Amino acid sequence: MIFIWVLSFIMLGSSIIQHFTGMTSQSIKELNGMSTSQKRFIAAEKAIVECEKSLALNISDNDDVCDIQLMSHRVLKITSKQKPGIEIHVYRDPESTVWQRLNWRQTFE
Repeated sequence: MIFIWVLSFIMLGSSIIQHFTGMTSQSIKELNGMSTSQKRFIAAEKAIVECEKSLALNISDNDDVCDIQLMSHRVLKITSKQKPGIEIHVYRDPESTVWQRLNWRQTFE
């Protein structure tokens, strides 16, 4: 009887260790996924900022980084080609000819 009791405690301990090991590996995978997503998001934001700067300087060499679409007379939509996609709207002030960011959003497929 004591042998079965000791064996049940050993089985319980091993299942608890196995459970904690699984939780730890899941947590590590989650943190790696979050840091990868954050790096991609920052890279997409840098691409959008680069497109904004080239727009302000009237340089049109950003075709491989982003798409630029005319929305109205003074409003453009800039979309990053990287994943995750970021989309912004910029407005050109007619008096000062300065581009101002109106809003941004993350695009989903």
